[in-house]
Order: sequence, then C-alpha cells, then structure tokens
Amino acid sequence: MEAEGHTFGLPSALVDRLYRVRRTDLRSVDGRECVVVDSDAVPLAKLSELLELPRRPATEHTAAGEAEGEHVVLQVAVVVSGDERAALIVDRLIDEREAVIKESGLRPSIAGLSAGAVPLDDGGVAVMLNVTELFVRFREGGKTPVSSFLPEKPRQNVHSILIVDDSITTRSLEKSILEAYGYGVEVAVDGLQALEAIRHNPPDLVITDVMMPRLNGFQLLEQMKGTPGMKEIPVILVTSLESREEQERGLALGADAYIVKRKFDQRELLTIVRQIL
Repeated sequence: MEAEGHTFGLPSALVDRLYRVRRTDLRSVDGRECVVVDSDAVPLAKLSELLELPRRPATEHTAAGEAEGEHVVLQVAVVVSGDERAALIVDRLIDEREAVIKESGLRPSIAGLSAGAVPLDDGGVAVMLNVTELFVRFREGGKTPVSSFLPEKPRQNVHSILIVDDSITTRSLEKSILEAYGYGVEVAVDGLQALEAIRHNPPDLVITDVMMPRLNGFQLLEQMKGTPGMKEIPVILVTSLESREEQERGLALGADAYIVKRKFDQRELLTIVRQIL
C-alpha cells in the first residue's frame, strides 16, 4: 500500500479486509470518523498522519479519494490487534504477495513503527509496519476529520544529501525518511561511487556507513577532508561500529556526527541533519 509517495506493507494475518468505501458512508462516533464493518463502527485514521509524513502534491491516487460518480471513494485497510480493529486510509492499495522480511539494521525507523523491510521489483523497499506499535499510535492519535483530506502545495528541496551504504535496505530507508521531509537525496553503494558522485555534483551533506567494500566510510571521510572542494562538506557516520575507539577515530577524521545504528531512530537523524544544515 502507498501513503504520500512511500510504500508500506502489513502482515496479511493482521489484515481483516481491504475496503473501498464512499466518504458519504462514514459515520461519526464520539467525535471520531468510523467505517461500518460487520455492523460495528471501526475507528478510522489516515496512515500518513499516524506516521507523521508530510503531505505531497495530489496524484492520480490520493488520500482524498477517487471520484466515483458524485461520490469520493476512500481506500481502506482494516487491521486487527487482539480484539481491536482499526481502519487505515491509504493513498493506494497495491497488491498482496509472499515475501521475506529483512532486518533493516536500524531501530524502528518510521516513527518507531518499522518491523523490517521487503525489497521491491523496482529496486525500492516497502517498509513493513509493526501493527502492535501502530495501534499504540492510533490510540494516541486523536481524531482525524475526513474533511481535512486536501493536498498542500509542494515543498522545494532546499538541501541535497548523499547517502552512502552498501545495504540497499538501509540506504532506501534513510532516503525515504529524508525525502519525506523535503530533502533532495542521492545514493551511492560504497566510498568510490560516493567520491565520483561528489566530484560530479557536490551535496550539502554526506551520510555514510563505515563497513563497505572498495572504499570504507573512514577512508571516504579521510579523502574528502584532504580534497579541496570536498573538505567543507559535512559528514555524518551511521554505522554498526560502536566502540569508543571507533567513534573517536571517526570524529578525529572530521566527521560532524557519529550515529550508532543500534541506537538509531528517525527523530535523531532528522535532528542532527537540521542542526548541521
């Protein structure tokens, strides 16, 4: 399923059903919009709001729904957790498939709600959502009026960021996070590819792993800081290496920040990026 340009997945065992429901058929119960499922009023929320994703320009499929005659039709996934049910409005329901969920190497990375990732055929990644944590956010999320589903004006990407990581899952997740907050993002699979990208189009910031083939993150950092035109570019190291010696080495080489993947979350990354840029 898709929300604000990002692809997400849910475990099929926790999906009660998929719906296309007319907005005029929704009901309000205790001040919250609900959809009627098996004669029960199931509370409704917009997935992108639960994940705190900024709105993007309207596309062919949007959370404002699709026109069907004189009605607006919303695409909804009803999920279950124990005895609870919740209905999630998404921009688009894509498909159902069998897939192996891969570890991201990061702590929950989409507002604390990630349960891993699934590689897609086009080279992208679908972030698998942790339904239990999603319900926690759902209960705390307050009311979501359907009348507010209007697209906002597009935002310009004012800063460019280069992500360097040999893990497709990690770099795709970081790219997804940063693009959602308005940054222009390019990726490289190792230090050598990163150097070529920087020479061709210098970014405002580099975020790099350390353990990579050909040219690792420490070597990339060392070459950047010794090259005119590159040494001024700030660098954030995001790595599984967490010893004090390795952190001190990275900072001594000129890194502006050192983030341990085991302790990583979305908010920390965004806070550091904003402080640097």
